[in-house]
Amino acid sequence: MNKIKILITGANGDIAYSIFKIIKKSFKNFLIHGAEINDEWSSKLFYDKLFYLPLANKKEYQNKLHNLIMKNKYNFVIPTNDNELLAITKSKKLINHKSLLLLSKSIIKTFSDKYKTFIWMKKNNIPFAKTYNLENNKSFSFPIFVKPRIGHGSKNIFIIKNNKELQGLKKLNLKNMIAQEYLNYKDEYTCVVLKLDKDIKTIIMKRLLIEGTTHQIKIINNKIITKLLIDFAKKIDLFGSINVQLKITSKGPVIFEVNPRFSGTVYMRHLLGFDDLKWILNYKMNKKNFFTNNLRKKRIVRLSHETIL
Repeated sequence: MNKIKILITGANGDIAYSIFKIIKKSFKNFLIHGAEINDEWSSKLFYDKLFYLPLANKKEYQNKLHNLIMKNKYNFVIPTNDNELLAITKSKKLINHKSLLLLSKSIIKTFSDKYKTFIWMKKNNIPFAKTYNLENNKSFSFPIFVKPRIGHGSKNIFIIKNNKELQGLKKLNLKNMIAQEYLNYKDEYTCVVLKLDKDIKTIIMKRLLIEGTTHQIKIINNKIITKLLIDFAKKIDLFGSINVQLKITSKGPVIFEVNPRFSGTVYMRHLLGFDDLKWILNYKMNKKNFFTNNLRKKRIVRLSHETIL
């Protein structure tokens, strides 16, 4: 049997490593390559091969990735961060590679940008936290979240309580930041909606965050959130899976972020039995849906996974 060749970019990152583990556990005939800006990290110990790839904001990124795909003839390529996704959508060479496991160009361009996300949500009557261009607004209802317009994770995210703190933050000259309504509700939910043709599957997970990272998730059932996710998937004409983060407020569920890529909980939900990555790969290879309805667990706790050699 011929090996299926797959490339995972951002190979040193948590998301890439989670994707690697899922593929390694789920498929026996995959050859898994990684791409990174250097080989000084542990990823070189896991992947069958590790290649150099510059940062996505470098001019040579698009050509380097294109040449890597052409040379190795990958069946699948999975980019793992927002900047890469946007760089790919700007390249005529790359966007037409059928091997790339991506959502549509319009979805990536809209939902990688938090301000564009807000505008789209408002236009389509989907509840979303009020979001402002930080430089073009002079008055806010405090407290507010200030965070990067593009990107993810816990870096450069601030809770600003008053105008004095805001002016102090502006002195740091942080670029491309947005201000977002602070949803002052304790419980936070990370959700995934998967749509392959007409078939739709959702998972809603209540999560415990420590320093911006999900450390514990518990599956919940909520018909209102499920309907919201399904309506959203249909309106964006989704093919694949997308991550939606929200809180339940006095007005009902309100979304505050959308990630148009595999998220940091991809391995945790795989352990729960929501195998969206596996289902998408199977669909791409066999043109059939392989959804399973029974979740294996209801709660996952993330522990440290250091390896000492």
